[in-house]
Amino acid sequence: MILKTLAVLVLAALLEVGGDALVRIGLHTYGYSLAAGAFALFAYGILVNQSGVDFNRLM
Repeated sequence: MILKTLAVLVLAALLEVGGDALVRIGLHTYGYSLAAGAFALFAYGILVNQSGVDFNRLM
């Protein structure tokens, strides 16, 4: 259980930070960075809400 929670937290952090970075890059350049960032942030939201880990208690 602890390893699953740790893995979900690490993946969520990577998706959130990476999605934010891609959106910022996409706002300044042309290409698929904005769409990739939006997809990463969407995946982050799905992961946080569907993983079964209680993020309120973790924070």
